[in-house]
Amino acid sequence: MKLIIPFSVLIICWGCSDPAPDPFQNVDGGMDTDTDTGTDADTDIDTDTDTDTDTDTDTDTDTDTDTDTDTDTDTDTDTDTDTCVDQSYQQCGADGNVHWYDTCDAEGAVADDCHDTNGFCVDLTTATAECQCVGNWDITTGCTSCEDQWVDAGDDCGTCPPNWDVSSGCTSCLPGWAEVDCETCVRYVDIGSTVGSPNGTTWALAFTDAQAGIDAAAAAVASSVDIDDCEVWVAQGVYYTYSSADSDTVSMASHVHVYGGFLGGETLKSQRDFEVNETVLSGCDDLSCSDQVVHVVTGANDATLDGFIVADGDAGGAHGGGMFNIGVSPSVANCVFVQNIADNRGGAVYSENSSLSFTGCVFAGNISNEGGAIQNRASGTPTYSNCVFSGNTGGRGGAIYNRENVVATYENAIFAGNFAADRAGGMYSENNCFTDVTSAVFTGNVANNGGGIQYRGGGDNTFVNCTFTGNWSNNNGGAIQYRDAATNVTVTNSILWGDIPAELFDDNGGVMTITYSDFDGGYTGAGNVDVDPGFVGDVLDSGTWLTVTYVAADYKTELHDSSASWTPGELDGLFVLPKTGEYVRLWIVNNTSDTIYLWGDMTSFAGGGDSYEIYDLHLDTGSGCIDIANGDAAPALDIDGNPRVDDPATTAVGAGTPAYTDMGAFEYQP
Repeated sequence: MKLIIPFSVLIICWGCSDPAPDPFQNVDGGMDTDTDTGTDADTDIDTDTDTDTDTDTDTDTDTDTDTDTDTDTDTDTDTDTDTCVDQSYQQCGADGNVHWYDTCDAEGAVADDCHDTNGFCVDLTTATAECQCVGNWDITTGCTSCEDQWVDAGDDCGTCPPNWDVSSGCTSCLPGWAEVDCETCVRYVDIGSTVGSPNGTTWALAFTDAQAGIDAAAAAVASSVDIDDCEVWVAQGVYYTYSSADSDTVSMASHVHVYGGFLGGETLKSQRDFEVNETVLSGCDDLSCSDQVVHVVTGANDATLDGFIVADGDAGGAHGGGMFNIGVSPSVANCVFVQNIADNRGGAVYSENSSLSFTGCVFAGNISNEGGAIQNRASGTPTYSNCVFSGNTGGRGGAIYNRENVVATYENAIFAGNFAADRAGGMYSENNCFTDVTSAVFTGNVANNGGGIQYRGGGDNTFVNCTFTGNWSNNNGGAIQYRDAATNVTVTNSILWGDIPAELFDDNGGVMTITYSDFDGGYTGAGNVDVDPGFVGDVLDSGTWLTVTYVAADYKTELHDSSASWTPGELDGLFVLPKTGEYVRLWIVNNTSDTIYLWGDMTSFAGGGDSYEIYDLHLDTGSGCIDIANGDAAPALDIDGNPRVDDPATTAVGAGTPAYTDMGAFEYQP
């Protein structure tokens, strides 16, 4: 009998014992209804008694004289008697679904399980039977690998990786673990939590106290050889440090990293927003602040504090109202230190023999006799990157006091409106201290001596691509005062302009070297010029305050001018002289259409009815400081993070590479 297979269900199989039928043979013109009895024109001896009703359109007259001696005795109900070679994981089926068979017979012909032991057929009764995997094997890989996060431990992919929750189908982390890979140890803190027995392993079981979270994280590290570090995620709100004594403090712990700025419920640290979800560590006992702690935070090695407002510490006769570090070097980022006080040293931070680092931090409204914001002391190597010091007050060093062999680095820093009753409104360094300052702005700082900076007692100090303007000294050195023969100051690619009474004062034989800089009044040195730098806004705007108010709950001063019509956000990062005729210029946090916001209580600098001015220190078109500095000495990016740009309207006459580097902290962007 001649076997006729409809082309629509034909499966071509390689390696079969017989060759596959050729779909282009037998072009019959009608519908066969014959009942084969084995009397084909061929001499085949078939024993099949098939009663097929063929509908092919073959017009073959079959004149071949094959002498096949096939003696197939298949009892399949199908007319195909060819046996295919094993085709493991064959994907068959014209319907586009996945069908696996141990052999390559036509769809639905063989009622076998899937070839692999990890799979099985859902329905073997129809031609559209689909295969699935047992357990959590992955169908798309032919049940040869596990789905998602599952791991095979001889249990058909029924095991989760470490720290994954099997009850969730390996889609979420076990309590106490977080992030995409569930490899980050975490303890949670939420001031709004009402759970009766918190253990900090989930947001639902969060502690209400930051110290409890730190202690639990430290315990997790100490109790497991598999946990090197643990994090503490703290939800928004105000956390009062004072509980029963002024010695209460938030004690950081080694290998514990504390992050604020969460709303609560996040599963990834990247989901937090510390600017919107303000998280405050306050030194007060409550909103009335009738009692305060000496140190809000006490540092530790290999520890992180990130995303907090640290406020209301009162060290009294001690040091470091906001943070205290002796012999430890924590990392601090994205924090605001505001309204902290120390009668003696470091209103916000005191660090001794410490190599701590600050990144993206603001210090405002802090007060101390030595270092209104910070005192670094005794051989430390602190680093400050992208930090702002504004409106701090000290006797010596309105913002910073470096003392005794300190080696400090400042990159992309702003010193604005800091005040010192005696020396150095911005930074004071003495006794063989070394400072390296790159891409910094000193403006509106005020002191009796050295409006911006004073150095004495030795040390090498460098300034690269810095801008000094509008600083004021009652006696000498509007920008920089330096003294003693061992004190060396090197200034490159910088602007020193409009500081009062003069830019520099050399007291007792210090060494000053200035090159490729714009110096008001001129200074001898390679590449120096004496030209008006042409700032965008020597006075960008002016007006009169209707009200000036400090909002203690927000730690911000609001300066309101009802006649203003600013675009919200357009003044962010600029500077305001809150009272015309004075010299203190403060850094603007942000603005609405008629209100400017400053960190800290700045009501002592201005009040309702006072006139004001706003300054923008970016270089304006046509500035004489464009494309004229030394590219070899300049950092690749300016203080705003902008690259060096060749102004097409200016002929580059600078030195080094690139020769089109600008002077000052801000690179002109055409």
